[in-house]
Amino acid sequence: MKSIFDDFEIIEPDKLKDYYKPGVWAMFGVPMELEEDRYVCLNVGKNICIGEELQIDYKRLESFNLFQPKKYVNQFNQMMFSYPRFADRQDYLYKEISERYRNIVTILVTDDANNAYVVEKYFAYTTEAKYWVSNGRYKSSTKVDIEQIRKNIDISMINPELIKKIISFGKKYRNQKL
Repeated sequence: MKSIFDDFEIIEPDKLKDYYKPGVWAMFGVPMELEEDRYVCLNVGKNICIGEELQIDYKRLESFNLFQPKKYVNQFNQMMFSYPRFADRQDYLYKEISERYRNIVTILVTDDANNAYVVEKYFAYTTEAKYWVSNGRYKSSTKVDIEQIRKNIDISMINPELIKKIISFGKKYRNQKL
């Protein structure tokens, strides 16, 4: 495993039950066209149950179905019937990732739910996460000054040790061999 991930816990797909907790995660992969392992940050997320979210994301990486089976469950938690649901943008996102990247690695950025959105945003801007979107979609005409936005993120409420880890990681990440 690449040493750039040494400061963070790697989330193993077969141990997702250990991550049935809130927090922030980040997913990386190596572009298919590269022979060496130069990781790209693909996505960053926060959730009240990281394990459940990643379980869905990993299934999306494994296979793409235009129609997904969906269960209709009533207010009393009774499954009444199933129906097909069209693939959504998340399904297409992970189809894209699975076709363009290999050696997927997901790390636990933090299991602290406090200020999770700020941590997610700071990590995503530090790594320029390729497929990450924040509360909506950007238009192609939107100009984004990544460094300025990153500087303006109020990190004062985040654990200073975590900020140091993210900054250190960002340097290692940017210094990977090309």
